[in-house]
Amino acid sequence: MHEDKELIIAFEGIIYNKTCNNNAEHLKTQYKKHGINFVETIDGLFSGFIYDKIANVIYVFSDHLNTRPVYYYSDKDCFMFSSELKHISGYLRGNQKSLTPDYDGIYSMLGFGFLMDDLTYIKEVRNLLYGSFLKFDVRLFNFTINNYFAFEKKIDKKLTRAEIIDKINNLMINNVKKHWNKDKEYNYRHYSALSGGMDAKTQLLLAAELGFSDITTITFGESGSSDHNISLDVAKRNNFEHIYLTLDNGTYLTKNIDEYIKATDGLMPFFSFSHAYNSMKKINHNNYGILHSGQIGDVVFGSFINPKFNIDINIYNMSYHGIMPPQIYKTINCLPEIMNRYRNNNYELFSYEQRQINGTLYGDRAIYNITDTSSIYYDRKLIEFSLSLPDSIKLNEKLLINWLKEKHPTILQYKWSKCGTKPSSMFKINTGKLLKGINSRTRRLLKLNYDSMNPFDLWFMNNPAILKNLDNLFQQNIEVISNNALQKDFELVYSYRGDRFMRNKFTVITMLLALKMHIGVV
Repeated sequence: MHEDKELIIAFEGIIYNKTCNNNAEHLKTQYKKHGINFVETIDGLFSGFIYDKIANVIYVFSDHLNTRPVYYYSDKDCFMFSSELKHISGYLRGNQKSLTPDYDGIYSMLGFGFLMDDLTYIKEVRNLLYGSFLKFDVRLFNFTINNYFAFEKKIDKKLTRAEIIDKINNLMINNVKKHWNKDKEYNYRHYSALSGGMDAKTQLLLAAELGFSDITTITFGESGSSDHNISLDVAKRNNFEHIYLTLDNGTYLTKNIDEYIKATDGLMPFFSFSHAYNSMKKINHNNYGILHSGQIGDVVFGSFINPKFNIDINIYNMSYHGIMPPQIYKTINCLPEIMNRYRNNNYELFSYEQRQINGTLYGDRAIYNITDTSSIYYDRKLIEFSLSLPDSIKLNEKLLINWLKEKHPTILQYKWSKCGTKPSSMFKINTGKLLKGINSRTRRLLKLNYDSMNPFDLWFMNNPAILKNLDNLFQQNIEVISNNALQKDFELVYSYRGDRFMRNKFTVITMLLALKMHIGVV
């Protein structure tokens, strides 16, 4: 926070291209030179506001991925914004302001497990969209919203394969350096998430290859799973100090549920992040810098490329908790307009703008309550370059494997949990995926242990307290929904058997507790 005669500046996040050691001084200088448009030039992950006392204008802004969401409310005599929805809803309830349930937001969560666009559970409160800034004129008491960044697929067909590999390599190396050097800037030790997947492992081993040392790695998962075994192998062979936190029997799913809801304002089902949140709380984070992760690495390298994508059919597959009954989706009034934006096979854009920003990245938001975390794959230039590449180059994450084979082959010496083998060729990867899928399905049918970081169905069988606790919470809180039709839909989704992991139950409990916290009775 900075204040002088002309400006009040508040900033939360990380700047990689600042021109001086002090964030506030950098922002002040850039604002005076370029006005609010300087936000577009920030290389970082952030949100913040500037109150220009001379112009009597407030600017509220977010980064290109909305990694630190900002919620806002405005009526004829009140304007407010906050990084936490519960602060706004609490104020509105305490001051007898109108709080109208937003049924599009509610049904979006019931159907998909995340909220579309700028929706919240409250009609009067919106989520500032990614890559935008809000301008509030104090004298006129009104606001406008301007976008400075949008995801686009502008395909560049002129680049050769060698040029693409070189460009990816340069971007990845530069990203690792600027992210990991932040720890050094503040004399912190390095620590990184590590799993059996490729994304966290790739950025970690690339950092080690570039000379970063004294690294602690953190893994959480089911004992004996690929995540457990592969991460242990990586840590041992590279002399990383390794912390392994077990998720056995899913006991974390029966504890601290109110805390999980508050950590994300109930805007993400707690099954999706509670394993990380609960694990990270057990660690002493003193002396460590940014927790480096592999978030959305798979997206950047093509996991959401689908040549046969049809928005009318495939949109429901984007749900975090399985496909729900059709009537749930038909109740989302804004859904047809949203679907129209992605009619031209824009599966990848839908993933970025809806599923990642409004879903996946809320896992980070939960961790922010404990420590700061970031991913090299959040880099705007990297994402823009990826979106400029033909789909065929990224299909099935071929680009990742081809880049590593050519530039960093030692990273491919470790197994990939997705295929159960070293990913040295697409043939081995595809064959491994097929065989592992058959093995896992067979073992699930026989109710035997199978390879997974969090095997929910086995946990339910071995630890009945999980489902019993959910049922108790449902019975205790369903009266939060006073609207009869809405209550029936909550009951329908809660009892629906379309998802073998019963993630829909966790979503409904998340929503009941969130609506109780924000609105009271709906």
